[in-house]
Amino acid sequence: MPKLSLYVLTKGKVLHWMGSIWLLVSLSVSLAAAYGFPRLMVAFAMVGQSRWIYISLWSTVAVWLLFRALTILLLERRLAGLRWIGIVVLGALAVWPGAFVGERLRFYTTKYAYDRVIRDAEAGLCTDRKWSAPVDLLDCEKPVVVTFGWGGFGSSWFGVVYDAADEIAKPAKERSAPWKAREIGNMLSCSGVGTGLGGHYYLAGGWLYDGCG
Repeated sequence: MPKLSLYVLTKGKVLHWMGSIWLLVSLSVSLAAAYGFPRLMVAFAMVGQSRWIYISLWSTVAVWLLFRALTILLLERRLAGLRWIGIVVLGALAVWPGAFVGERLRFYTTKYAYDRVIRDAEAGLCTDRKWSAPVDLLDCEKPVVVTFGWGGFGSSWFGVVYDAADEIAKPAKERSAPWKAREIGNMLSCSGVGTGLGGHYYLAGGWLYDGCG
């Protein structure tokens, strides 16, 4: 095999291995955060006092992957460059706090279980039910409000809220008086929304006690 061909083959394998490992690490951190570990706790547990070395390494690999993707696309004129650009974007979004990639994956892969709870709640079937979704607070009075707890410490919590009236998406002081007067509305007065998930579902968190609205 000519040396040039061997170089190209080796370079391609390195790109694939580094890209795959980099994306796997990015998604793993995001999913770990979604399954009960705040992002900073995950980062500190993984890297300890040398966290900036690892963050720098992650960033360096990301820049190198993006450079290679642009080289493939613009100089070698191969559409495979678009695939690698997509991988870099996905990996960056996975660890970007505001994108909630891991949280979205956790929710959408089990959304059917959440939907079953909501169907029962809308039908008034709120007692003696066995659900696979992690129901925390439940109010079958319409408009239905349900919280699904994913984790927390003490009175703090984070997870998913279903609110048929979408009042939870408003600042605490702007929520309607009837909604705040409900027991569940009072309990969620110190909780807020991180992002919408569609269909009256919200990624949310805060503290389960009154006094904020």
